[in-house]
Amino acid sequence: GTVGPVGGIPEKLKAAAEGGAKLFLIPTGQRKVVETIPKEKKIGPIVITTVETKTVDLVEMGKNLGVKVKEVSTIAEAAEYFLGINLPKPKVTEFEFPDSVARILRKWVSHYLNASNEVRVKVNEYLSKKDVGPAPSKVIMSVMETSNNLYDKAIEQEKRGNLYTASSLAFQSAYEAEYAYWLAKYAVEGDSAVKELAEVASRKVDEVGRIVNMTRPDSLSGLEALIAAKVRYYTAKSSLKDGAELMSKGSLLDTFESWGAIHTLSYTIWRAETAKTWLWLLNVSKGERVDPRKLKKVASTMLYEAESVISYAISLAEEVSSPSVLSGAKNSLDMANVALSSGDFYGAMGLAAMSLARATTAIHQLFTSDPNAALKAVKGVASSSIKKLLNQEIVPVLALSYYETASEMETEGDIFGALTYYEMSSAHSQMLLLMSMKGATETSTTIRTNAESGTATTFTITKTETITQVQERSKSTEEVVIPVILSLLLGLILGYLIRRS
Repeated sequence: GTVGPVGGIPEKLKAAAEGGAKLFLIPTGQRKVVETIPKEKKIGPIVITTVETKTVDLVEMGKNLGVKVKEVSTIAEAAEYFLGINLPKPKVTEFEFPDSVARILRKWVSHYLNASNEVRVKVNEYLSKKDVGPAPSKVIMSVMETSNNLYDKAIEQEKRGNLYTASSLAFQSAYEAEYAYWLAKYAVEGDSAVKELAEVASRKVDEVGRIVNMTRPDSLSGLEALIAAKVRYYTAKSSLKDGAELMSKGSLLDTFESWGAIHTLSYTIWRAETAKTWLWLLNVSKGERVDPRKLKKVASTMLYEAESVISYAISLAEEVSSPSVLSGAKNSLDMANVALSSGDFYGAMGLAAMSLARATTAIHQLFTSDPNAALKAVKGVASSSIKKLLNQEIVPVLALSYYETASEMETEGDIFGALTYYEMSSAHSQMLLLMSMKGATETSTTIRTNAESGTATTFTITKTETITQVQERSKSTEEVVIPVILSLLLGLILGYLIRRS
C-alpha cells in the first residue's frame, strides 16, 4: 500500500508536461534528484567524455514547465489526487501481545537465557581443566563478555515489555556462548573439534527439519507460527552449508569482514533451535482454520510479488551501480523458489515475504532522500493490516513481533533497520489477510517487458469473489456480451456493404 522510489523522474516530468499534464505525482522523498550530464571536450583529435552531476528540484522544475508536482507516500494519497476519491488513511496504533502469546515469548526468553548460562558454565569448566594458551583465552573471554552483555540487554528488554526483542537478544547470547565453547575446544583439540561441531550442527538441523516438516497448522495464527519456523529452518540449512564451505577452505576463525566456520556453525545450532521454539506458538489462538486450497495460490502470489519488486529493484540499482545491496533479497527469493517447487508452501510464503521486505528497503536506501517519510508510510500500512487481523480474531504473531522490533529500532534511530522490519510486518500481515479472504481466490499474471532495459516484470492481480458473485458476473457477462457480438457483426456487414457501394 505504499509508494516506493522510481528512476528517471525529470525525463518523465518533461514528457508529462509535453503531454499537457497539469499535476505530476512523485514518491515522497524524491523531490530532489541528482542528474548526470555527459560533457564532451575535444583536445586535438581526441574526444574526452566526462560526467557532471546536478541536483534538480522537481517542484521548481514543474513550476517552470507549468506542472504542479506533489509528493505521495501511499496509494490512498495517490488515489485522492489521481482519482479524486478519499480512501481510508492508514493510522499508526501501538499493540501489545495477547496474554497467551506473551506467556510463550517469556518462555522463549527464559529458555535461551538458561541455555546461555549453561553453555557459559560449560566454557568456564573447560577452561579450568584445559590450557588453551593466553592468545586464544583472550579471544574466548571477549566472546564470553559479548554473550554476557546480550544476556543483560535481554533482561532489560523483558522488563520494558519488549518480549520479542528480549527473546532475540537471549538467542544471540546463547549462540555467542556456543561460539566461545567451540573456540575453546578448537584451541585444545584442533580440527577434530571443528569436525565434531559440524556433526552436531548437522544433526540439529536434521532433527528440527523432521519436526517442522511434519507439522501442520490448525489456524491462521498457527499458520504464521509455522511459516516463521520454516524460515528459520531454511536459514539454518543455509548457514550449515556456509559453514561446511568455510571449513573446506580452511576459514575457521572470524576475520574483520566475516565470520569463520566455527562462528557460523555455532549460530546454525541455535538458529535451528528457534525453528523448534516457534512451534510452541501453534495453538495460542484457534481462530479460522487454514484452507489448504489457498496455500499454493497465496504462496505463488507472494513469490510473484517478490520477483516483480526485485526485478524492478535491480533495474533501479543498476542506475547507481549498487546491485550488491540486493544480495540478501535475491538469496531469500532463491530459497523461496526452491521451497515452492518442492511443495513447501509455508516456507515459500515466509521467504518471499523476507525477500520483499529486503528488496523494498534496498530501493529506499538507494533512492529515498527522506527515509523517515517512507518509514511513516510503511508503519501506517503495517499497523492498519495488523488491526484488521486482530478485529477478525486472528493473532498475527510474527507481524506483531516484527512490528515491536521495528519500533525499538526506530527509537534507537536505526531508520533503515526499522523500515526493514516494518516492511516484514506489513508483508506478513498482507499474507494473512489474503489467506483470510472468503470465496475463491483467482490469480492472474501478466508479464510486461521494459522497453528500455529489456527486463521482464511480473504483475500479479489477486481477485477474490464469492460463488454468488461469480454466478452473477457470469450471467451479466452473457447479457452484455451476446448483444455486443451481434452489434459488431451487424456493423461489419454494413461497413462491407457501404464500402462496396
